[in-house]
Amino acid sequence: MRQVDVLVNNAGILWRQGLLNTPSDKWNEIIRTNLDGPYYCAMAVLPGMMARRSGSIICITSGRAYSEDGQSTAYAATKAGLDRLTVKLATELRDHGVAVNALEPGATLTERLLDFNPQMDVTGWQRAEEKKIIPACVYLASLSGNEFTGRIVNQAEFGTTWP
Repeated sequence: MRQVDVLVNNAGILWRQGLLNTPSDKWNEIIRTNLDGPYYCAMAVLPGMMARRSGSIICITSGRAYSEDGQSTAYAATKAGLDRLTVKLATELRDHGVAVNALEPGATLTERLLDFNPQMDVTGWQRAEEKKIIPACVYLASLSGNEFTGRIVNQAEFGTTWP
């Protein structure tokens, strides 16, 4: 088995409906992808990271977790859960040298998002390749569990308020 030093939990499904318009099969799909996925991926790599006393887990989260509109309820619930998972897991792993942080990249325009939401207003959104998401992830990946862990950081602040 190969050694995994960095895990980036980046999969996510955005469903732009409120809870009342979310069928149970869609709710379950979003939970499985956005919250169960990071759990299973972390559980797969953590034994090796803990044995080596090094590693980094980066969860891609969203500001929608704390939005107050009536949209994207399932998505927001999973991203808020991912934030709590990040903080709690970082606390559990603090003495094992593994860093766990979440990166909130802001509204990011991807091909998949456009495919699933062709009528969406994307005014003000930046394409993923226009953002500094990769440098922010590389920085987070370079840290040990004792330096910078349990944080939910905004990509737009990379290089200013953090690091």
